[in-house]
Amino acid sequence: MTVRITKFAGEYVALAAWTGDTEAELRAQDDFHEEDRDHWLAWDGDHVVGALHPWRSPDGRHRLFYDRCRPDAYAPLTTSSASRGCGSARDRDRTSAWSACCPPTGAVASPAH
Repeated sequence: MTVRITKFAGEYVALAAWTGDTEAELRAQDDFHEEDRDHWLAWDGDHVVGALHPWRSPDGRHRLFYDRCRPDAYAPLTTSSASRGCGSARDRDRTSAWSACCPPTGAVASPAH
């Protein structure tokens, strides 16, 4: 099935089922950050199969932190978040170039927590 990407809209129960974290743990992680951050989910039907948490670090660089992801979810998450305005134009260009040249199975993930 095709992976569908959506912006996180409070689907804590579905994300918890995928990550193995409790809903309370996910809410606490979300509340820990000072500013609102966009989160992106990869879906296969009604089930979450990946999560991406982009943010801008203090040095101004755009960072992509992947939560648990199925291998085929990395590239769509990266491409979708970049095309939907995450980061500067330079960040989007770099992210798009990375996702175009790096196959999903070769993606390197950084844990979100």
